[in-house]
Amino acid sequence: MIIPARECHACQMLTRGLRAADVQEIEATIGAGPEVGLLHSMRASERTWAMLDDKSGVAPWPGQPDVGSPWLLATDDWRAHRREVVANTRAYIAEMARGYTALSNFVLATHRDSIRWLTYGGFRFVDYVPEHGVGKQPFLQFFRSTPCAHP
Repeated sequence: MIIPARECHACQMLTRGLRAADVQEIEATIGAGPEVGLLHSMRASERTWAMLDDKSGVAPWPGQPDVGSPWLLATDDWRAHRREVVANTRAYIAEMARGYTALSNFVLATHRDSIRWLTYGGFRFVDYVPEHGVGKQPFLQFFRSTPCAHP
Protein backbone atom coordinates (compact mmCIF):
# COMPACT_ATOMS: atom_id res chain seq x y z
CA MET A 1 0.00 0.00 0.00
CA ILE A 2 1.27 3.45 -0.91
CA ILE A 3 0.31 6.46 1.21
CA PRO A 4 1.65 10.00 1.61
CA ALA A 5 4.57 9.86 4.07
CA ARG A 6 5.01 12.05 7.11
CA GLU A 7 8.04 12.49 9.35
CA CYS A 8 6.49 10.17 11.94
CA HIS A 9 6.71 7.41 9.33
CA ALA A 10 10.43 8.13 8.99
CA CYS A 11 10.91 7.82 12.74
CA GLN A 12 9.17 4.43 12.74
CA MET A 13 11.33 3.26 9.87
CA LEU A 14 14.54 4.44 11.50
CA THR A 15 13.62 2.53 14.64
CA ARG A 16 13.37 -0.67 12.58
CA GLY A 17 16.61 0.14 10.73
CA LEU A 18 17.39 0.80 7.09
CA ARG A 19 18.90 -1.81 4.78
CA ALA A 20 22.70 -1.85 5.12
CA ALA A 21 23.09 -0.88 1.45
CA ASP A 22 20.84 2.17 1.96
CA VAL A 23 22.87 3.29 4.98
CA GLN A 24 26.07 2.87 2.94
CA GLU A 25 24.53 4.84 0.06
CA ILE A 26 23.52 7.74 2.34
CA GLU A 27 26.94 7.87 4.01
CA ALA A 28 28.76 7.74 0.66
CA THR A 29 26.56 10.46 -0.84
CA ILE A 30 26.26 13.06 1.91
CA GLY A 31 28.57 11.85 4.67
CA ALA A 32 25.78 11.62 7.25
CA GLY A 33 23.87 8.87 9.00
CA PRO A 34 20.47 7.47 8.02
CA GLU A 35 18.51 9.83 10.29
CA VAL A 36 19.89 12.91 8.57
CA GLY A 37 19.70 11.34 5.10
CA LEU A 38 16.09 10.20 5.35
CA LEU A 39 14.78 13.42 6.87
CA HIS A 40 16.81 15.55 4.42
CA SER A 41 15.39 13.57 1.49
CA MET A 42 11.84 13.91 2.77
CA ARG A 43 12.16 17.66 3.37
CA ALA A 44 13.76 18.29 -0.05
CA SER A 45 11.02 16.38 -1.87
CA GLU A 46 7.85 17.78 -3.35
CA ARG A 47 6.02 14.51 -2.65
CA THR A 48 6.95 11.57 -0.43
CA TRP A 49 5.34 8.19 0.08
CA ALA A 50 5.38 5.36 2.54
CA MET A 51 5.20 2.03 0.75
CA LEU A 52 5.07 -1.17 2.77
CA ASP A 53 6.43 0.81 5.69
CA ASP A 54 9.39 2.04 3.63
CA LYS A 55 9.96 5.58 2.37
CA SER A 56 10.47 7.18 -0.99
CA GLY A 57 9.97 10.47 -2.69
CA VAL A 58 10.81 12.65 -5.63
CA ALA A 59 12.54 16.03 -5.52
CA PRO A 60 13.30 18.42 -8.39
CA TRP A 61 16.72 17.88 -9.97
CA PRO A 62 18.95 20.84 -9.01
CA GLY A 63 18.75 23.45 -11.75
CA GLN A 64 16.23 21.42 -13.82
CA PRO A 65 12.79 21.58 -12.21
CA ASP A 66 11.24 19.48 -15.02
CA VAL A 67 13.42 16.48 -14.03
CA GLY A 68 12.50 14.55 -10.91
CA SER A 69 15.11 13.00 -8.65
CA PRO A 70 13.50 9.86 -7.18
CA TRP A 71 14.81 8.14 -4.07
CA LEU A 72 13.89 5.03 -2.12
CA LEU A 73 15.06 3.92 1.30
CA ALA A 74 13.88 0.62 2.73
CA THR A 75 14.18 -1.75 5.65
CA ASP A 76 15.00 -5.45 5.34
CA ASP A 77 11.22 -6.07 5.32
CA TRP A 78 11.39 -5.04 1.63
CA ARG A 79 12.22 -8.61 0.61
CA ALA A 80 9.28 -10.10 2.51
CA HIS A 81 6.90 -8.03 0.34
CA ARG A 82 8.57 -8.63 -3.03
CA ARG A 83 5.39 -9.70 -4.88
CA GLU A 84 3.46 -6.65 -3.72
CA VAL A 85 6.38 -4.37 -4.60
CA VAL A 86 6.66 -5.85 -8.10
CA ALA A 87 2.89 -5.70 -8.64
CA ASN A 88 2.83 -1.98 -7.77
CA THR A 89 6.10 -0.85 -9.36
CA ARG A 90 4.72 0.63 -12.56
CA ALA A 91 1.91 2.54 -10.84
CA TYR A 92 4.33 3.72 -8.19
CA ILE A 93 6.86 5.02 -10.73
CA ALA A 94 4.06 6.68 -12.71
CA GLU A 95 3.09 8.59 -9.55
CA MET A 96 6.73 9.60 -9.00
CA ALA A 97 6.92 10.84 -12.61
CA ARG A 98 3.78 12.98 -12.38
CA GLY A 99 4.74 16.54 -13.35
CA TYR A 100 8.21 15.68 -14.66
CA THR A 101 9.56 15.07 -18.18
CA ALA A 102 12.14 12.61 -16.85
CA LEU A 103 13.39 10.94 -13.67
CA SER A 104 17.09 10.62 -12.81
CA ASN A 105 19.32 10.04 -9.80
CA PHE A 106 22.29 7.96 -8.63
CA VAL A 107 22.44 4.53 -6.99
CA LEU A 108 25.40 2.93 -5.26
CA ALA A 109 26.94 0.60 -7.86
CA THR A 110 26.94 -2.32 -5.39
CA HIS A 111 23.27 -1.90 -4.31
CA ARG A 112 21.92 -4.97 -6.14
CA ASP A 113 18.33 -4.86 -4.85
CA SER A 114 17.84 -1.25 -5.93
CA ILE A 115 19.52 -1.83 -9.30
CA ARG A 116 17.21 -4.80 -10.00
CA TRP A 117 14.13 -2.77 -9.00
CA LEU A 118 15.20 0.21 -11.13
CA THR A 119 15.79 -2.06 -14.13
CA TYR A 120 12.36 -3.66 -13.68
CA GLY A 121 10.85 -0.16 -13.42
CA GLY A 122 12.18 0.80 -16.87
CA PHE A 123 15.17 2.90 -15.83
CA ARG A 124 18.37 2.85 -17.89
CA PHE A 125 21.83 3.28 -16.46
CA VAL A 126 23.42 6.14 -18.37
CA ASP A 127 26.67 6.82 -16.53
CA TYR A 128 29.16 5.20 -14.19
CA VAL A 129 30.70 7.64 -11.71
CA PRO A 130 33.70 6.01 -9.98
CA GLU A 131 33.92 8.61 -7.18
CA HIS A 132 30.51 10.12 -6.42
CA GLY A 133 29.49 12.01 -3.28
CA VAL A 134 31.54 12.83 -0.23
CA GLY A 135 32.49 9.17 0.21
CA LYS A 136 33.95 8.95 -3.31
CA GLN A 137 32.18 5.60 -3.93
CA PRO A 138 31.20 4.15 -7.33
CA PHE A 139 27.64 5.06 -8.35
CA LEU A 140 25.47 4.53 -11.42
CA GLN A 141 23.29 7.31 -12.77
CA PHE A 142 19.84 6.07 -13.77
CA PHE A 143 17.38 7.77 -16.10
CA ARG A 144 13.86 7.32 -17.39
CA SER A 145 11.84 9.56 -19.70
CA THR A 146 8.23 10.02 -18.71
CA PRO A 147 5.46 9.61 -21.30
CA CYS A 148 3.88 12.91 -20.38
CA ALA A 149 4.22 15.42 -17.57
CA HIS A 150 0.90 16.21 -15.91
CA PRO A 151 0.91 18.47 -12.86
